[in-house]
Amino acid sequence: MTAYSEYGGRAFSVHAFGYLLKPVTKKKILAQVEDARTYQEEEQEKSPLLEFSTKSGLIFLHPEEIYFFEFSGRRIFITARDGTYEMGGRLKDVRDRMEEYGFASPHKSFVVNLGEIKNMRGYEIYMTNGTVIPLAQKQSPLFKEVLSKYLAGRRK
Repeated sequence: MTAYSEYGGRAFSVHAFGYLLKPVTKKKILAQVEDARTYQEEEQEKSPLLEFSTKSGLIFLHPEEIYFFEFSGRRIFITARDGTYEMGGRLKDVRDRMEEYGFASPHKSFVVNLGEIKNMRGYEIYMTNGTVIPLAQKQSPLFKEVLSKYLAGRRK
């Protein structure tokens, strides 16, 4: 809160939630506090921010921002809402790490976000971003069971 409008820009450089210019009414203060409370509740409902060490450096993603992981050419590619990232490692480690966030492996080269599956037809999985991912015949029964449990849990 300040009486000087020229300090508004500086307030946001220190990550202020809002900016009130004096004179301030009780109504404005309460509205700002309510906005901050609502924002905090929404942030707490989000899944955690996960860290990934990629070829271009550390990135941080919420699990729901990731469509899938693909192992290709001895590298793992993360396909997310804001782009594709390349990293090293083993896909098994990714699968184990991401399982608790609703990810499963339909094929030896993929780990997919179950919440981003649009539909399945035969041995193909259609993702919400338009990508078609193969479903291995051997993996099919187990993957469909995991997907069914995931979807049943979301409906509660």
